[in-house]
Order: sequence, then structure tokens, then C-alpha cells
Amino acid sequence: MAESSPNVLSMFETFRDELDQHHDRRERLIKTSRDITALSKKIIFSLQRFVSQPSRLYLSFILSPR
Repeated sequence: MAESSPNVLSMFETFRDELDQHHDRRERLIKTSRDITALSKKIIFSLQRFVSQPSRLYLSFILSPR
């Protein structure tokens, strides 16, 4: 039994490391997603506030399918 204990411990250490890596990657992805969402909202609000009517028409003309 004493021989299997280090094997079990090393196996759980490996699992712990893999889970930590997964969690860290997930947290970075969530933070990046939140940053993108926040910046997108700021851009949209800025466009809604500061774009004049002629600019909106020009923008709709550019974005319209041809």
C-alpha cells in the first residue's frame, strides 16, 4: 500500500495541474469576452450619440448589400 500512495499522489497532482490550467484559460477567456463586450457597448453608444444624420445615411449606404 505504501508504494501505491506516491503514485496516487502524483496522479492527483497531475489532475490538479490540468484543472488549474483549464481554469486559468477559462478565466482569461471570460475576461477577454467581457472586455470585448464593454468596448463594443462603448463604440455603439458613441456612434449613437455622435453620428450625424448625413453620416448615418452614408454609413447605411456603405453597409447596404449591392
